[in-house]
Amino acid sequence: MAILGLCAGWSIEPGSAVAVSLTSLFVLDAWLKKNLQPWMKIGFAFLIVGAAILFLSPGNFQRLELTNALEPDELVPSDAQWTLQMFAVNFVAGFLPDFLRELILFVPII
Repeated sequence: MAILGLCAGWSIEPGSAVAVSLTSLFVLDAWLKKNLQPWMKIGFAFLIVGAAILFLSPGNFQRLELTNALEPDELVPSDAQWTLQMFAVNFVAGFLPDFLRELILFVPII
């Protein structure tokens, strides 16, 4: 469980955050039911360690600095932030192309 927890926490940022959130709920549930096993504690502890290694790595901070230096200031003018225009731009430029590209993946679900 230590290796699995470390791998789950050290994978990618969104996946790690989801793993920590869901696992913390399961650990809390097991603790409330007084059924928390040692392997659960070890897996959760190493999940936290893996997530900490991932989030606090120096490469993340360097990537953030480069991203801030090289990206355009804003896609939407500052006076239009948090308006319908911003959501329309983000929908057309971000969500819609991804959704249409991945639409075929919904066929097995349907």
